[in-house]
Amino acid sequence: MSRLFGIAVLVAAIVAAVGYLDDAGDRAIEGGGLQWPAFARWIATSDPGEARAGRRSTTIAAGLDGQFRTAVLVNGERVRMLADTGATSVVLTRSDAARIGIWPRRDDFTVPVQTANGQTRAAPVMLDKVAIDGIRVDDVRALVIGDETLKISLLGMTFLGRLANVTMSGNTLRLVE
Repeated sequence: MSRLFGIAVLVAAIVAAVGYLDDAGDRAIEGGGLQWPAFARWIATSDPGEARAGRRSTTIAAGLDGQFRTAVLVNGERVRMLADTGATSVVLTRSDAARIGIWPRRDDFTVPVQTANGQTRAAPVMLDKVAIDGIRVDDVRALVIGDETLKISLLGMTFLGRLANVTMSGNTLRLVE
């Protein structure tokens, strides 16, 4: 019985530590306390072989939860995003949009969208440039959605679909310009 209790305590400690580190990474990037990229799970790494071939590429490692989060430059400002091939568009939370100088009015939220949390409306916007580890796409259509609907901005298909190649293998997502 005491061995089972010890294992349960160990598992609980590991789960708590992983949650703390994940939250600490989020806070560090949002607060600017650490240099970008802050933690290994946020790092996008270049492929020297692609660079020699004249193409830029990057690889994003999955986080502990299996999702691909990374820091992206949007109009020159760092935004924490989740790479999501299931998202039709790049989607910014309202607070991320405000931080980079995009302020949609209430009546701009005209596009109906279906999310995991239900149906809502988003504001269409145009982003001058979206870049990740040297890969840059100009004039990217995006949506702004309320913070209550979405916890993290999404790097969706209006960016990913303009790349030459996007592949997932195991716990890595590879982007090629």
